[in-house]
Amino acid sequence: RIRQAVQRWPFSVDGKNISVTISLGLAAFPSEHIANKGDLLKASDDALYEAKRTGKNRTVVSKTISVTTGQCAVK
Repeated sequence: RIRQAVQRWPFSVDGKNISVTISLGLAAFPSEHIANKGDLLKASDDALYEAKRTGKNRTVVSKTISVTTGQCAVK
């Protein structure tokens, strides 16, 4: 929803409307493979770069999160 809200928002620079999109990488703590804040940052950063590589304006969830249950688990 955040990504879609940014895309819909009417941004204006110097009186001109511009289109803005964002890519997001998501990770969660605690998780079996995320033991500290460094691990959390790495997992979310890896997901962000995957989003950028696979086409901008995307949200990618870290492989440490089970999307079907919303729980932190290795897929």
